[in-house]
Amino acid sequence: MSMYPESRMPLWDMARSHAGDPETSRRAAARMNSTGAAKTNARTVLAAVRQWPDRTSGELVSLCEGCDLAEVRRRLTDLKQGGLIEATGARMCRVHHTRQTTWGVARGE
Repeated sequence: MSMYPESRMPLWDMARSHAGDPETSRRAAARMNSTGAAKTNARTVLAAVRQWPDRTSGELVSLCEGCDLAEVRRRLTDLKQGGLIEATGARMCRVHHTRQTTWGVARGE
């Protein structure tokens, strides 16, 4: 049995592009879904948030092998929308020295 609720798994297979994005963005999202990369990266980011709560996306990126900052941010958004993580506050990022949201596992997870 998976450690992730099955009802939330499809969310990770839904890398998205915005309506106004170019065709290349739609193709990239389709490729992320068809290869399973979105799901794999979401699991990587979730594991990092579980192990290192209250970190910013800038701090998490070095803890998520194979993910760049944009990918970490995309997967944080997916995980938040899926109810698996939540914002825990905001503070100065130790990496980027800008005010950023910190992340933790959602209550009840």
